[in-house]
Amino acid sequence: MQYLRRPGRGGGTAEGAGRGNALMQVGEEIAHYLRVEIQNTKELLLTTSQNADKLRDIIKRTSEMNYRLFLSRLPPVQGNNAHGHGLTNELESTGSGNQAMNIGGTAPENTRRSIICRLCYSRGACMLMLPCRHICACKSCEVILTHCPICISPKASAAAVKFV
Repeated sequence: MQYLRRPGRGGGTAEGAGRGNALMQVGEEIAHYLRVEIQNTKELLLTTSQNADKLRDIIKRTSEMNYRLFLSRLPPVQGNNAHGHGLTNELESTGSGNQAMNIGGTAPENTRRSIICRLCYSRGACMLMLPCRHICACKSCEVILTHCPICISPKASAAAVKFV
């Protein structure tokens, strides 16, 4: 049985080889283009990553400077500690959650013990900073804190406490 050649399907071996070479050349050009694009993408990714690292560092340093500036503008309450905050010796000496100070100098059993928020100085502090365990902020101010205003340790979490 004879096989018939259809027109337009590579009539001879030379023509078929020519088309094969042309297709190989196009494939190589596409592969080269893709290699160049991959290299450009890798370089762009590296540059973007380096820029992101630089921006994170700038944000971190700016945040720390803003926090220090914020702390430096806080008004003193009673005396000053090494950080320039107005804290009583009683507060500075206690590292636990029992930091209520005696108001008015009367006998402790006759007074309601409270502590003032170290940020707004208008509400009672009821938030326990963790891990340092200082009670130093009201609920409204605690959400903006990133560091404890007493010891300046980074705040991992906070918990509401009640004085009874």
